[in-house]
Amino acid sequence: MVIPFPEILFSPGRTLEETKDSLSGPAAVLIELSAWLSFLTGLLLFFDWKATLGQFIFIYAVFALILAAVKLLKALLIHFFAEALGGQGRITRFLVLLGYADLPLHFFLPLGLLLGGKSVLFLIPVLLVLAAWSGHLAMAALKVHYGLNWQKSFVAAFAPSLLIVLPAMAVLTALAGFFAGLSILLTEILKHL
Repeated sequence: MVIPFPEILFSPGRTLEETKDSLSGPAAVLIELSAWLSFLTGLLLFFDWKATLGQFIFIYAVFALILAAVKLLKALLIHFFAEALGGQGRITRFLVLLGYADLPLHFFLPLGLLLGGKSVLFLIPVLLVLAAWSGHLAMAALKVHYGLNWQKSFVAAFAPSLLIVLPAMAVLTALAGFFAGLSILLTEILKHL
């Protein structure tokens, strides 16, 4: 089966609707892994970070495991919200369709080569555009697979992010406050010694 890459990137709704039953899981996993590899390599090139092959393989393995766990958790939460909003579908097929949502990350490798060593101000807009593009593809996959309208797809897609991001930000803020207070306390103690 030929995977219609340009069609998925530029007209995802129609293409996913036409091919949703024929897209394969192994192809989605390979796309996912190569997208993450392109993203990580582009990021390392952008920051002009030198790594040996062993270091790179270790970083990629850790990066891929963390992203796979986050992606699975987010897919489970999206599946829960999509079904709660009236959608019908299997999570395994949704994971296959969701794998194709990371196709835009492949563009980060050449951008990392072009923008290597530049200011972070170049990186932020590129990341925002790729994240928005990937998010649009994920919402198209959600809409096509569960048969939801755009409003319900939007709620199902972003409710898990709020459930993950808000508590994580609260924990990070609490930790930052704790360590800031601890450093002030230790500074005051050392002044009096």
